[in-house]
Amino acid sequence: MAAQHVELLPVERRLERVRQIARVGVLRDEPQQDALACTAHENRSGEPQPHLFVGDVPRILAVIAAAAVETGVPVMVHTNASAQTGLPALEALTNAGVDPRRIVIAHAGDSNDLDYLHAIAGTGASLGCDRFSIEHFNSDANRVETLAALIAEGYTDRVQLGHDGACFYDFMVGNPLFADERPDYLHISKNIVPALLGAGVTPAQVDEMLVDNPRRFFAPAG
Repeated sequence: MAAQHVELLPVERRLERVRQIARVGVLRDEPQQDALACTAHENRSGEPQPHLFVGDVPRILAVIAAAAVETGVPVMVHTNASAQTGLPALEALTNAGVDPRRIVIAHAGDSNDLDYLHAIAGTGASLGCDRFSIEHFNSDANRVETLAALIAEGYTDRVQLGHDGACFYDFMVGNPLFADERPDYLHISKNIVPALLGAGVTPAQVDEMLVDNPRRFFAPAG
């Protein structure tokens, strides 16, 4: 029992450090945070987007970055593909010292804009191709086509593949846009993997996305 207690002490110290950062606020006075809080992100068409870095979001990102740098844990950040918020989120985290190779830009797979996806993957960060079966955000057919193109271009090692499936989504309840959603935990293995193989992706590349990439992402830093 004593050995277990000693082993957990470093974790408790790290958690306390995160709590301290959250209470005090980190990078609160630095120009980058002010810029993130006050400047609307624009997509490639130059039109302002609704998902902006305002309110508590910059502070939350700063706390997450500080915790990641101090503990070495990886970061997955939820983003809005149509607003292309993956880029400013990535910039905020890496400017705060997070290794881009330890970051997954979740929901990047909602986009079929290869320029946007290249800009993320080119930093070394991973693309979260993670909403297969949620057709409202992007059809499976488009997701497969875009992913196959990325793999053909050599980005296999920067793809985290998943379906974001759950037995219940509160935001879908009563929303007609999601009336036909039927989450299936076997959707990737039963439907998407065969579709990728049919699009020219190799079994070895499938294994890299489903086994090697997550193993590397969750491995201790160093």
